[in-house]
Amino acid sequence: MWAGVPTELHVYPGAFHMFSLAENARVVQAFTRDYLNALTRAFQRNGVKEKKKMKAVRFAHYGEPAKVLTVQDLPLPEPGEGEVRVRILASPVNPSDLLFVRGHYAGVQPHFPSRVGFEGVGIVDALGPNVGI
Repeated sequence: MWAGVPTELHVYPGAFHMFSLAENARVVQAFTRDYLNALTRAFQRNGVKEKKKMKAVRFAHYGEPAKVLTVQDLPLPEPGEGEVRVRILASPVNPSDLLFVRGHYAGVQPHFPSRVGFEGVGIVDALGPNVGI
C-alpha cells in the first residue's frame, strides 16, 4: 500500500484495471513505448522540431523568494547514460520550497545557481543510452 492505494492498481485512460506487479510493468512499458512512438511520428509528420530551450526558475543566492528568484532560458539538457529527461507539466510551490530559497531547509544544500522545487508531474520525453522501456 502507498498512500492508501494498493500497489497493484493501475490507472489506464478511461478505466481501472487490477494487474499483478509484473503485468502492470508490461502494460506501462507497452503504453510508454506506443506513446513515445506516436509522439515521434506526429512531430515528424507535422514538421515540428524539438525544442532546444527550456524555462527554469533559479536563484543565485539565498534570500526572499520575491527578490532572488528569476526565470531563465536555458539549453535543453540531453539525458546521459542511464538517465531520462522529464518534461514537467505541473509543479507545486510548497513551504519547503520557500524555506530552501531562504536557506532554512535542513539537509539539502544548493549548488548555486540552483533550481527551485522538489516535486513535479511530467512525462518522459527523451531516453539516454542504455535506458529500456
